[in-house]
Amino acid sequence: MDRLQVAIVCPADEARMTVAKAFDRAPAGWEVRLHREVPVEADVVVAAGVDVDGAIVFDPAEPHRVIADIQGWIERLSRRVFVVTSASGGSGATTLALHLAASGSEPTCLVEVNDRPQVALRLGLVAAPESPAEDAIPVPVPGGFKLISLAPGASASILERALVTTPRVVIDAPPDALSGVVERCDAGVLVMQPTVTSAAGAIRVLDEHPDLPWALVSNRVGPGGETSRAELQRAVGRRVTMELPCSRAVRDAEGDKRLVTAPWSRWRTKVLRLAGALEA
Repeated sequence: MDRLQVAIVCPADEARMTVAKAFDRAPAGWEVRLHREVPVEADVVVAAGVDVDGAIVFDPAEPHRVIADIQGWIERLSRRVFVVTSASGGSGATTLALHLAASGSEPTCLVEVNDRPQVALRLGLVAAPESPAEDAIPVPVPGGFKLISLAPGASASILERALVTTPRVVIDAPPDALSGVVERCDAGVLVMQPTVTSAAGAIRVLDEHPDLPWALVSNRVGPGGETSRAELQRAVGRRVTMELPCSRAVRDAEGDKRLVTAPWSRWRTKVLRLAGALEA
């Protein structure tokens, strides 16, 4: 934000000077004003000695922390978090999540939530651990993004660490690990194979998490006369956002433990288009 209006709500006269001094080192673009009551207009409200719903709480024991709290609030406004999941096993959700993580215009962290993480193996790194460590931290990996692997139900603070340190986060999670994840997401990508069975799995995911905006992707992981796009849409009752074609380039890249980077790949072109739509 070029110009941020900060309203400090502090009804106690004896505390107003302390609160004001905490903003001595605030960025030049911030317009900071003291109020006794919540103003009609403000970008962010700081509550000092009073309860205000949705406000940042001023801590007199750590007065200068308020600057960092506001900056964190600004970062959260611009952060984008997407979850990629599958309607049925073998749909290619992890492959899509990997390429979405590598296709962003901003620094990205891929968070893999799985009892048996596979992303490290897919990238040709050291063998993935049986159970991701509780002290896991995001690490740079081939593809230009960072990776953190978590077990379902891992400490929420580990996931939050990824969310607060990266402006763009892609979460790769199976359907049974979505609880506790979707509320942190701006949108979801639901990958399904063009089959009736996969459509039924997609319906279950959509019914269990109806409040998250979903992009439905049909991924043709092998050749054959599977269900058409129109038939899938009728079965699921929603529009299929994108169809990914059966791609030899994807299979070759997986075998070589790398990502698809060829600019002429139809599959990669569609993934780039999906990444752009999610960030719009």
